[in-house]
Amino acid sequence: MIAFRKWDKNFSRMKDANVVDNDLGRTRADEPFMHRPQTLENLKLLCCFYCIQNNLRYQQGLLELIVPFLLLKNNDFPLEKCYAYFNAFMTKFCPSMLMPKPLHSKYELPHLVSAMSFCEILLNYHNPDLLNLFKSCEIESEAIIVPWIVTFFIKDIPLELSYLILDRIINRNDKNYIFYMMIGFFLHNQNTIIANREMDDYAEMLPFIRRTLKESIQTRETLLKWLDLADQVEANTPKSFEAHLKFYGFFEKDLLSENDIKGLMSFQIGKIMAIYPFELLEFLARTKNTEMAFKSVTMEREVEEDGINFTIVDFRMEKKDLYLPFTIDIPVTAHTDNSLAEKYITVLKLSLIHI
Repeated sequence: MIAFRKWDKNFSRMKDANVVDNDLGRTRADEPFMHRPQTLENLKLLCCFYCIQNNLRYQQGLLELIVPFLLLKNNDFPLEKCYAYFNAFMTKFCPSMLMPKPLHSKYELPHLVSAMSFCEILLNYHNPDLLNLFKSCEIESEAIIVPWIVTFFIKDIPLELSYLILDRIINRNDKNYIFYMMIGFFLHNQNTIIANREMDDYAEMLPFIRRTLKESIQTRETLLKWLDLADQVEANTPKSFEAHLKFYGFFEKDLLSENDIKGLMSFQIGKIMAIYPFELLEFLARTKNTEMAFKSVTMEREVEEDGINFTIVDFRMEKKDLYLPFTIDIPVTAHTDNSLAEKYITVLKLSLIHI
């Protein structure tokens, strides 16, 4: 807050100050308070100082995310506090998405680029039909995903509802939650999308997705329904998804090597997300029809006699700590005994720490 208070308000240190000026007129233009000169000045101050302090290039739509924090301003809550709250939110939940990284004499946004791939992988797991529909319309994920990630879905949402979105993100305290929000949003609108699949080209489908789908979360009830779907997506997503995010240093790495940047820019993993052994056992333990669950998961093997055998293979170049591979034999009745199931689940989870 002290740095903001002492800032000389020299916008010349920000290359994109003119882009911010152009975006100011488009931000919440239907709101009367956005036509007050002081509001526009304060919004520009918050945005430019944030970009200068974090060495960022301005991304269109960032002003939309700042507005709810600016509106906290009152006699007891000065502008520097608005900045401190916004900066804390971004540091916590969007630490790297907008951070430029040098590559071949220019700057790239590798985390934002790879975020599109992660969203596609997640959508392919939860609803491959929707992903195939987008691809058949030749809709690039960048055109859909980037504006929503940059603004955390706040753009075109009534201001009072934008605080519900921020509140859910903060309460979940999970940097990965934006991905589950994205897929939950698609699932929330899947019937509408499928019903309009006759719009079979890019020119028709993309504006529909951008405009019409946002209209589906204009009330508190529909918005909370969407966010609850995001919670379900998170609960039903294989743990390997977040393991990939962690492996690529999606949120943890401040310094990226050239290879790290290239890896994120060209990021691809297969269409299939791995299901960890302990997840299978947890699924079996909570499934009522355990016999059918066993047969579906094990591809109709005769498990009644043999039980389950997991072989965990270590593909690391450098072996550290626990050496793999090793085999864990689990009796077929493990899932029917809660204490026994918990024992094996714990063992399987511990084995993943070393992968």
